[in-house]
Amino acid sequence: MSEAPSFSPDILAAMQRAAMPDFDRWQRMVYATGGCAQPVRLHGERITLDAGTGEVLDVYRTADEPTGFLLTACGNRRASRCPACSATYKDDTYHLIISGLRGGKGVPEDVSGHPRVFATFTAPSFGSVYAHREKGGKTLPCRPRRDRPVCAHGQPEGCGLRHDRDDPQVGQPLCVSCYNYQGAVLWNAHAGRLWQEFTKTVPGVFARRLGVSRVELRRTLRLSYAKVAEYQSRGLVHFHAVIRLRRELWTARSAIHGTWPS
Repeated sequence: MSEAPSFSPDILAAMQRAAMPDFDRWQRMVYATGGCAQPVRLHGERITLDAGTGEVLDVYRTADEPTGFLLTACGNRRASRCPACSATYKDDTYHLIISGLRGGKGVPEDVSGHPRVFATFTAPSFGSVYAHREKGGKTLPCRPRRDRPVCAHGQPEGCGLRHDRDDPQVGQPLCVSCYNYQGAVLWNAHAGRLWQEFTKTVPGVFARRLGVSRVELRRTLRLSYAKVAEYQSRGLVHFHAVIRLRRELWTARSAIHGTWPS
């Protein structure tokens, strides 16, 4: 007589869940999370009343769910934490930006004629790091230096190795004693504030260039921003942004002074 196959605790738990009479409801609830890796468990109740009579129209309690709670997607943007929610956020962001550039999804199509700038805002250098460099599909030496200099701590200031893109050394400092870790930490901590200050400063620059006040500028110009923040291999945040101007900008100067600034 053959022995019964042994299963892992996870497989046994899945088999037990599939055998329960409320499996269909549980499956729909899990499916609604979109494959979230770490769904949030909600507890509570919702009571719907008629505003006029006060009559109870509907009562929902998470205690009545198969698990005793309601599952909802975590919504985390980081693929390392939740690949499914990260992919959903990435897709939503893509369609949001595309519609803002060429119209669609409620945005007029003439928006595609508005002036726009694609810009990347990168952190300054806090010290040399190992890098993957590529040109024409060929991997280049990291940081070639013919004179082979060394830093104050005796570490090479160059590197002649050809690092693959997924080399764990990529992004690491050539000399940990020279690298400005404090500056790097402060940059990441204040990157959001720096972006905020940028968006506050740009209208003032346009106002000075056009020779108008900020109040007048707001009546003739609208600046729209869409940005995506990501980490570089050196662990620093940088921004990719689309900055779009309303077409009224092109008539603002002529309406006020008759010319466009050079």
